[in-house]
This record gives sequence, structure tokens and C-alpha cells, in this order.
Amino acid sequence: MKIKLLLTILLLAEIITANAQNAEKEYLKKVLTNLEKIESATYYVTNESWQPGDSTALSTLHGFVKEYDNPMDSTIGASYVSLDANDTTKLEFCYDGNIRVLPYHENKKLAIDDFTFRPLPFRLVSPPFFNHAKNIIRYALTTKDHIVTCLLYTSDAADDLLCVDLGCCGVIKKKKKIV
Repeated sequence: MKIKLLLTILLLAEIITANAQNAEKEYLKKVLTNLEKIESATYYVTNESWQPGDSTALSTLHGFVKEYDNPMDSTIGASYVSLDANDTTKLEFCYDGNIRVLPYHENKKLAIDDFTFRPLPFRLVSPPFFNHAKNIIRYALTTKDHIVTCLLYTSDAADDLLCVDLGCCGVIKKKKKIV
């Protein structure tokens, strides 16, 4: 009798876990569908650099990013420019899918890198937020690896906010629709 009860409890726990995983995957599919509709985005971002064991950031950089979906780019699938957050006419970094541009403002020079000078099996560019989020979710939904998805922020309260702080990923500002 005890073994039957234990097996029943284990079976119920497995069913509950499987249902929770399916609900999270359905939610992620909706998020991915919405992310794939985004052709371009502009947002502010804060990047902090930390030394191991330190309690304060070594450096903090504030930027303004303009990101464009670029399916022709096989590296990150996006083109983007990063501008100075305080002066959005000042270029900090640019990637168009083929080259990256690094400005040296004090020398009034641009370094244009077409990735042939130092050929590597990868390109030294970091994906912008929306593209990065889209690829992580796509991987989580399609991988055969054993992974568990866990949604940390599922509250509907975010719908009422004017902006959502995504931590290291930036802040998404929402525009109120007037109906």
C-alpha cells in the first residue's frame, strides 16, 4: 500500500512538472513570435565591468543602441549601431553584417574591420538585446539538449508599467496607446 501511494505521488509530481514545462514553452513561443515581428528597435543600455570579488563596478558605460533585423548576416542576424547615451550623434560601435567600425574620437580616425585582417572562425561582435533574446528563446524551444526553462518574471503587472528594467540587458520603454 505504501509503495502504491509513493508511486502515485511520484506520478502526480511528474505530471505537474510536465504541465508547468508545457505552459512555459507555450509562453516562450508567444514571446518568440512577438520578437520575430520586431524589425528594428532603439533603446538605452548600461554596461558594467566588474573585477572578481569587487563590490563596485570597475567601469560603467551608458549607450544608446539602434538595432535592425538582418537575416542575411549569418553571425548574429542583426545590424546595429551603438551611440553615446549623452550625445547620440557620437558613434561608439557599428556592425552592418559584413564589417564593424570602431571610432577613435581623440585621433579623429575610424578603424574598419572586415574580419579578414585577423581571420577567426567567429566574428568579435556581441549580439544586441532583441536579437540575443530571440536566439536564446529559439534555442530553448528547439534544442534536443535536456534543459529546463524557468520564467523568473511572469507577472502581468509589467503591462501597467511605462518601462521594464531588464537588468544588464537594458530598459524597454513602452508607449501608451490611446484608443
